[in-house]
Amino acid sequence: AQHKYCDDGWIAVVGKVYDITEHLVNHPGWDSGCQVTTVLSILAHLGTDCSEEFREIHRPYPVAWKQLQAYYIGDLAQ
Repeated sequence: AQHKYCDDGWIAVVGKVYDITEHLVNHPGWDSGCQVTTVLSILAHLGTDCSEEFREIHRPYPVAWKQLQAYYIGDLAQ
């Protein structure tokens, strides 16, 4: 929950933690006008377990799961 800012943004997805700070500025949602809501959703979920949201938003984009691996920093504490 401490990492919920644009310049320090972490998320948890399916028990794994990812530091997506760098990805925030490069997310494709910034460039494709109708996808801005995706970026707003990311910002709203920084610092949380957003497994359900990630699954739902990225269902049509399986490559997102592969890209996410580059930001893996550890497992979510129980």
